[in-house]
Amino acid sequence: MQTDITSNRQLAKNMVFNAISLGIAYGISFFFTPYLIKMVGKEAYGFFPLINNMVGYTAILTSAFGSMAGRFITIAIFKGKTEEADRYFNSAYIVNILLSVIFTVAGIIMLPFLGQIISIPDYLLPEVRLLFILAIAILVISMLTGMFGLGLYVKNRIDLGAIRGMINSLVRVSCIIALFVLFKPSIVYMSVAALVAGLVEMCLNLSFKKRFLPEVSVNFRKYYSWKHLKELFSSGVWNSFNSLSSILLSQLDLLITNIFIGSMVTGDYAIAKTVPTLLLSIMGALSSTFFAQFNIVYAKEGTDALFWQVKKSMRIIAFLSIIPVGFLLVFSKEFFDIWIPGQNSTVITVVSLLTLVPIVINSALYPIGGIYTTTNKLKVPSLVLLASGLLNVLVTFLLLKYSSLGVYSIAVSAGLQTLVREGIFTPLYAARCLGLKPFSFYPTIFRNMSGVLVVGAVCLALKYLLDTSALPGFILAFVLASVVSIAANAFVMLEKTDRQFITGKIRNYIRI
Repeated sequence: MQTDITSNRQLAKNMVFNAISLGIAYGISFFFTPYLIKMVGKEAYGFFPLINNMVGYTAILTSAFGSMAGRFITIAIFKGKTEEADRYFNSAYIVNILLSVIFTVAGIIMLPFLGQIISIPDYLLPEVRLLFILAIAILVISMLTGMFGLGLYVKNRIDLGAIRGMINSLVRVSCIIALFVLFKPSIVYMSVAALVAGLVEMCLNLSFKKRFLPEVSVNFRKYYSWKHLKELFSSGVWNSFNSLSSILLSQLDLLITNIFIGSMVTGDYAIAKTVPTLLLSIMGALSSTFFAQFNIVYAKEGTDALFWQVKKSMRIIAFLSIIPVGFLLVFSKEFFDIWIPGQNSTVITVVSLLTLVPIVINSALYPIGGIYTTTNKLKVPSLVLLASGLLNVLVTFLLLKYSSLGVYSIAVSAGLQTLVREGIFTPLYAARCLGLKPFSFYPTIFRNMSGVLVVGAVCLALKYLLDTSALPGFILAFVLASVVSIAANAFVMLEKTDRQFITGKIRNYIRI
């Protein structure tokens, strides 16, 4: 019983600190993005996420070896097999070092040809090249030191990971403001600030390794194991397929827009994706609060306990995430008119809405994906996701060539793939992974989605009653929508145990 209380208190701590961290990140994004666009221009701003996406394509390789390390290390440690954990850690880490060298060399080779790979106005070419160099440097630092932060995942101290995220956000913003004040504003300083934040995060990860993972040693000669590396690869390779699929579904869009439509529209598209991407990040961060617990529950208690834990996490995450999703579905145009006045709000609003619609179903079932990793059954979902990504690219090109949708083609295609895949395949296969009846997750999914209807109805009523064209009315509408939706959905979406968890466990945390 004491173990359960401690576990629940830690889960409450994880959620509270994640909520605070996400609040800071959301606040910074809300107030800071218009400032960046004003200072460097919409066209220049669009290259920052574009370059980061391009460098992020390296996840196709990095996830093959490192993505499952946390899962295997966690299970090894909780089963008392410390030497096994050492072998998994060192085997994955040495691959990260080798890949860092490969990516550095590849970046140096690509640099002179960057202007031929993507469409870059001549006046921005030097700055975009510097962005690319800095993005490679940030990637290498992350690969060389990121694994030292695994202790937070293994020991379920996601709250400290959230604090690390807060520090990262504040360091980045402080650096950007300082550089913009001291020097002529440039998109380069956005990556310089990210590099400084990466160095700070490196120091934190090293301290986390010493504190939370002291039993794992860094000794390549003693603990490197080809057998354990193959085991990591055999599981992680499917996460590589997932990474490729994610790129095809959601990270290739800026590159396609840049090449086929132009750098100016790329800026609009980047702005439109800011909030939907942030919402997905919120759901991912909230889900990660539970993912570490999934591994522990599965290792100790098996599939029945894992099923209960996943359903609870689905209800809670949907309850917390559908309010901004539902609110923006109703108030997107007002939001962008207030947030970035003077921009092409029609294009931005439509793209944003097309991107938000699939998030409705994601919000209802986001944590289910954690089952694949926990049960180490990644092959089938990875192949399905890859097929979806390839189909998405094909449909996008067909729509660009044969329809008049233009930039909307990209969001329409990705949205359709997400709705079909997540609505049908994901819950059915997750149930199979746990040995359950095929439709076991659907009652929870439908219950979660009913909450979106509640938020939408409340927002439509407020849109009729209030003038939301100015900031005071818009904020009032959001506050009222949040309060009313939370009160209603606490009974529509949540079970009694969930309400007790959200209220009681936060009180437990405060009393710690």
